[in-house]
Amino acid sequence: MGDGSWYAKKPLNAEDFIGKLDENFANLSTTKQIDAAFNRIESAFGKKYADEVKKLFDSTSRSFNTSHMGEFRFDMKGNPIIDLNKKFGNSNILANTILHEVRHYRQFNKLNLSIREWHGLPEEFVERYATGTNIWQGKKLGLTTEELKIFENYYKYYRGLE
Repeated sequence: MGDGSWYAKKPLNAEDFIGKLDENFANLSTTKQIDAAFNRIESAFGKKYADEVKKLFDSTSRSFNTSHMGEFRFDMKGNPIIDLNKKFGNSNILANTILHEVRHYRQFNKLNLSIREWHGLPEEFVERYATGTNIWQGKKLGLTTEELKIFENYYKYYRGLE
């Protein structure tokens, strides 16, 4: 390919992403995407709150997937992990997902349970807590109607409303 030809980057397919596609965001590294999400959290909720969330988030390890939006879990050594999808379309939906997963971590810390006890809790119990603020936070972050619907459906599901 040393013939001097220039090849354009393949365009992104919006259907491959969660939420409305912002190509500038989607082309960032995961580190820069997370930074952009925390900028959104700070602009929506203030620096103090964003710093508190970031401190908890940074105290976990990270992993990335393509099968679900996010998950708070522990590795085999008992270290907390926040697992995030690597196909978020914009900083708003990533920010709301981070807030959801950090809320799980806050609940774990608040309940002061062992990891074994945490894993023994009913899924409905931990998800009701974690989804408790997703809708109003999503609105404040500026999620689109379709993006907000994801969190609304999750909220309703764990409350038997769907």
